[in-house]
Amino acid sequence: MKRRILPILLSAALAFAAPMTTFAAEPTNSSTAESMTPEQAAAVTHSYKAYQIFKADVKAGKLVDIEWADNITDEIKAAITSNVTPVERDINLDAILDADGNTKVIANPSAYDYAREIDANDPGTFVTTKKAGVGADVLAQAVAAAIKQNNSAVGFDVTGTKNNYTISGTTGWYLVVDTTEGLNDEYSVYVDRAQLQVFIAGGNLQINAKHTTIEIDKEVKDINDSISVEYDGWSKSADHDVDDWIPFQISGTIPDNWDDYETFTYTFEDVQSEGLLMTEEHNASTLKIYVSRNDVYVKDVKNEFTTVIGDNGHSFTISCPNLKADTDIQAGDKIVVEYESQLTGDNVVYGYDGNPNHARIKFSNDVVGDGSTPWDIAIVFTYKPVVDKVKQDLTALQGASFKLEKLKKGADGDEDNWEVISREEIDGTALSKFEFKGIDDGYYRITETKTPEGYNSIDPIYFVVEAVHEGIPNKLVSLTVKNLKGEVLGTSITDNSIVSLGTFDVTTTDGIKTQVINQEGVVLPSTGGIGTTIFYVIGGVLVVGAVVLLIVRRRMKTEEE
Repeated sequence: MKRRILPILLSAALAFAAPMTTFAAEPTNSSTAESMTPEQAAAVTHSYKAYQIFKADVKAGKLVDIEWADNITDEIKAAITSNVTPVERDINLDAILDADGNTKVIANPSAYDYAREIDANDPGTFVTTKKAGVGADVLAQAVAAAIKQNNSAVGFDVTGTKNNYTISGTTGWYLVVDTTEGLNDEYSVYVDRAQLQVFIAGGNLQINAKHTTIEIDKEVKDINDSISVEYDGWSKSADHDVDDWIPFQISGTIPDNWDDYETFTYTFEDVQSEGLLMTEEHNASTLKIYVSRNDVYVKDVKNEFTTVIGDNGHSFTISCPNLKADTDIQAGDKIVVEYESQLTGDNVVYGYDGNPNHARIKFSNDVVGDGSTPWDIAIVFTYKPVVDKVKQDLTALQGASFKLEKLKKGADGDEDNWEVISREEIDGTALSKFEFKGIDDGYYRITETKTPEGYNSIDPIYFVVEAVHEGIPNKLVSLTVKNLKGEVLGTSITDNSIVSLGTFDVTTTDGIKTQVINQEGVVLPSTGGIGTTIFYVIGGVLVVGAVVLLIVRRRMKTEEE
């Protein structure tokens, strides 16, 4: 049974204000000790700056004598004036129309006129809530962008702790932005949303500390097809035979402040190791892109995304130019991509290092611009069987051929069967060492299909491969070979030490090695062969000679008498 560690989701954040950092780090298979989880990032103490838009006095709990702030820049003022149009209103704050039925626009509006217009769209809220009554998010975005554009804007210090912040400035209306430092690179943009707030001198600010993030999760499926026809669930690591088509999944979240955007480009970037290959032909039917809500399928969105495969099939992008165009998508939803890559080619990595697959989400929107999540990794392991053909004295022996087969579990009602997992039988006429393609956990047998002349054939060699791997950090924990009785024949752990208890040596870097010994044939005495015939011929000659000699002697004796 493989052990897995639940993935720690790495996220990059979206911020209405504060400079946006984009990520250009290359994918890496190593884990970063300094990496920060979303929970750790959220626990960091945040600092804020407040930029005054209006200054005012306060009477009876309301702002009066409203004017533009002393330190307001032209860019900040333009952010307000271009988004708010003051009109003439009656005592009930209803817009006054001219003779043609058009709304009367104030010719030279003052700061008070803009403030009243903001308040008029939601009467009374201007002095009682943190945000403007109409277009609050639009205004916050516009002012934040203006501050980002012009570094000369003067911000007031915000001091205090949770829900008990004060501003060093005077009573008025402010945009509060997050200026937290000390987050690692992956979370340097993990900041609060910009907030429009009324501050009355001597009072407190209640800053919304909720973070809005995009989280990514890259996973892979595993299967021991000697004992099951069903894949295991999604995890961070798996092992597979070379030539397998392997299921992968990338999921990305929709940020909590989804309603604040008008446009949102959403792009999955996937970079595979050279041993993994994605093809257009295979994924034309297998690629899935859908929306998930609370882990329940909602709808297919494949047609809203464009897939571009590059780098000879070792990388690809799946992108939607404006995900906001889909009005069914909600904050907190997930966009899920499922596809298959083949473990194939001459660049497959065997053993401990594995074949990693990196993914991240890049985004571009009308609020914070460009950004991306950190890279997330899933990894595929495979192991190379190596057979050394030797004589009785353990010296190399040529002239054999082998095939490697795997026991495949049959579907319901079907029998299990042995399948050749090498592309073809290995002809060893000029070989004494046989390296088969990568295998994963399961039941195997090696059969000698051609025996060297003068040697005895071997019985098939059966063995069972067991592997333990973890996804975070991505590593192969142990690799073990057993016989059909469950007895360990060889095993290795991550320090690559070898425990050879039988006919197999196992290393997490080199693979699974075994020696196949052929015994020489021998010549034993037998009947009916040329060896006994010669004795019969010689014996016959001797008998005939003896008879002739006896007859000659008798005739000579008779003549003498």
